Amino acid sequence: MFFNTSFVKKAREQDPELKNSDAFKLAGQKWKEMSDVEKAVFEKMADADKVRHEKQVAEREKKGFFLLEDKSKSTDPQNAKLFKPKKAKQAIDEEEEAKELQPKRAISAYIYFSNEYREELLKGNPDYPQKEIMAAAGKKWSEMDESHKAKYL
Repeated sequence: MFFNTSFVKKAREQDPELKNSDAFKLAGQKWKEMSDVEKAVFEKMADADKVRHEKQVAEREKKGFFLLEDKSKSTDPQNAKLFKPKKAKQAIDEEEEAKELQPKRAISAYIYFSNEYREELLKGNPDYPQKEIMAAAGKKWSEMDESHKAKYL
């Protein structure tokens, strides 16, 4: 990530119109071309950041907070903007329960038709690929007039 960040920053300075996706593709290509010696600087930074992360996780588990680089607590109000808010477990449980209580959506006329059409096609050719069956069903449905489609409504 350290390499990507620095590479993309430099690339965007050279070409402000460069899209992020293109810049990250260029970064990936450059990373593949780099020697182990060139990569070592960034790998050392990543290792140091991993140590920092593990220390903060342990500190959070022990104290309920961790200290940031400026020695402020992660739980201080001024640091709230640095972290993504998490949904409360109760809110997640209520959302899941609400999803479970929802009735199934109505099946569309097209689905009824495609199920019936698929059965017809498979009777004559049981090895017919699913992708081709659905393509044929879609084509047949689009060619049908409204009076024939009404049967499935």
